Amino acid sequence: PTFGKSTKVVEEPQNNQPLTTSQYQYDEWDRLIGGYRDDWCTVLESQANSFGGHAPDPYLKQNGRLLSQLRRVLHLGTTNERICLRARVHGDVLDTDAALGATIDRRARRDPSQKIYQQYKRRKRDIAALMLLDISQSTADICASDGRSVLDLARESALLTALTLCDAGDTCAIHLFSSNGRKQIHYEVAMEFSKSVSPAAIQRLAGVHSRLSTRMGAAIRHATMHLSARICRQRLLVFITDGEPMDIDIYDRRYLVDDARCAVREAKRKGVFVFCVSLDPSADKYVRHIFGSKNYRVLDQIESLPRLLPQMILRMTA
Repeated sequence: PTFGKSTKVVEEPQNNQPLTTSQYQYDEWDRLIGGYRDDWCTVLESQANSFGGHAPDPYLKQNGRLLSQLRRVLHLGTTNERICLRARVHGDVLDTDAALGATIDRRARRDPSQKIYQQYKRRKRDIAALMLLDISQSTADICASDGRSVLDLARESALLTALTLCDAGDTCAIHLFSSNGRKQIHYEVAMEFSKSVSPAAIQRLAGVHSRLSTRMGAAIRHATMHLSARICRQRLLVFITDGEPMDIDIYDRRYLVDDARCAVREAKRKGVFVFCVSLDPSADKYVRHIFGSKNYRVLDQIESLPRLLPQMILRMTA
């Protein structure tokens, strides 16, 4: 399969202002023919529109205590993480294997190596995390407990996670997607890869609204393209969705599920680890098929997402 084989720029009107959109073509797996359909999907990438008013920060005020706890846990985990460098000329303790080898060389009348010590150093975090949010129409549903929408909870969770990881020195991005058939997979960038969360990124995240459908495979492939270009030790794609993949031009429920599964496997081959957080209580069967038995979490109470998501990411990136 190919990732974004052709790219061009088109202009679309938005609130009487031209919106620059990058266009990408992706293959899609067709389970009925047992192969890929070349250049079958079109991803339209654009910057998300800003909220337009004052950047909302109730996310931060309401979760100030949680943010402090997460940052403290992450700081402790980072400062306690040590790696051992073996066979060094200078070091903290003797490297027994290297010292034994040097002793054997000396008795065999060979020139022994001076690298007989080992050093302990703090490991520097080197992580790129991309949070990909499903913003299909179903995310407009209101939660009975607190009156907020599914999308509100998803973006609050993504923001808290980004703030926590950026505080640890990681690089984060927040992207969103929806679809209207295979030729219109809308992919919006609320936050570019960065080591800090800017007020402009918060405004763009607040300006996103629920719409259209959920064609997962193309969105995962496009997110993988962005992540695979990052030079780092660990690449993490966190996929947040409230339902199974579907689109207006697909009537076979297995079709998009199997394609999403292929997209996740393609990401793994490119060095990108994909983890799914599903807000659909009945999602176990299809998310296990798509992401694997250990690479997803289904939340029965979606109101717990802002509290649980950052903690899950911290465990995965420790």
